[in-house]
Amino acid sequence: MLNFLNSLIVPVLHYKESDQYNSIFKEISENYCYENFHSDILAYYLKRPIVKKYFIDWLNHRTVNNKSPILFEDYQFGEVFRERGRIDLLIFSNDKNSAIIVENKSNDASDQARQIFRYFYSLEKQGISVDRIFYLNKNSNKLPELADLNDEERKQIKEKTVVGQLVGHNSFTEKVINQVLIDSNDIRLSAISQEIRDLFYSVTYGEINMEDLSSFVTELKQNDNLSNLKKAIQAYQDLPVYFTEVYKNYIMKKETGHKIFLHKPNCLVIDHIFRFDKQFAIDIWFYPEKLDFSILCRGGNDSDIENLRSEMGSRFPFKEFSYGRYRFFYDDPFNDEAIKKILDELLNQFKKA
Repeated sequence: MLNFLNSLIVPVLHYKESDQYNSIFKEISENYCYENFHSDILAYYLKRPIVKKYFIDWLNHRTVNNKSPILFEDYQFGEVFRERGRIDLLIFSNDKNSAIIVENKSNDASDQARQIFRYFYSLEKQGISVDRIFYLNKNSNKLPELADLNDEERKQIKEKTVVGQLVGHNSFTEKVINQVLIDSNDIRLSAISQEIRDLFYSVTYGEINMEDLSSFVTELKQNDNLSNLKKAIQAYQDLPVYFTEVYKNYIMKKETGHKIFLHKPNCLVIDHIFRFDKQFAIDIWFYPEKLDFSILCRGGNDSDIENLRSEMGSRFPFKEFSYGRYRFFYDDPFNDEAIKKILDELLNQFKKA
């Protein structure tokens, strides 16, 4: 059925074996490809005044709706925080009365429900004026998900939001890092800038060898291979929706008493988990290359999750804290036996009552 792929794979067997962007960050940490690591680097980098200056200049050039420009002088000595109030990066003005929110999506992670508005509202409630909300994609200008906001909330966020990309035309790399490399006489800063740029190129382009695709193009032109490849890619991209339905049916047949439903076509929810008068739920997001399991508290707050985590101790399966939740990942969507085992363990650990 997929025999045509055999003729396409030979020309690209070594397509990703270039060391063109061999950043030192890849050598010192196996976490170099993760979004949290990128945010750590950006926070460190943006503490440098010249970097912050070019970043603010770039924001001003990308700002729409005739907003007044941000003055670098107002932010020159302001602090830069990681995960302050769960915000990826928070850049304060000198007097801490204003701030810039940076939401980093360098790994193309999905937006959480009302995520950006929660950050915005939390700061405004503290008397901190949000000058901009910068939504940073990997290499696209995808807009944030605002469908779950009401009209007034959506208007507030849109007025503040600037969308940009990490790498590509008119990107952070092009307009900030490259400008620092051109203008800075600081040898150490220049070296760091080069390494950061190579890291971002690496995670975006996957170390690909861009020079040897001629034979691949030739194969695509033959035997309707291009059309077949497009269909195969579309089917592959639709697999998360298929898997979500498969495992929804698997869980529902067990009749555990949980509420089982789809939040999105590729998001399965196990709800009605009750502990100490609180209602918890588990989100399972299906992607082509992984499953993302996370836990949340309905109508609760972070302390409720922490209480549950403390109560369960080592039995609490959500070991990693990222993207504002405790979660864990499973990297083999095709391993049906292993996934069913994970689901069975979750249903047993988080019984309805």
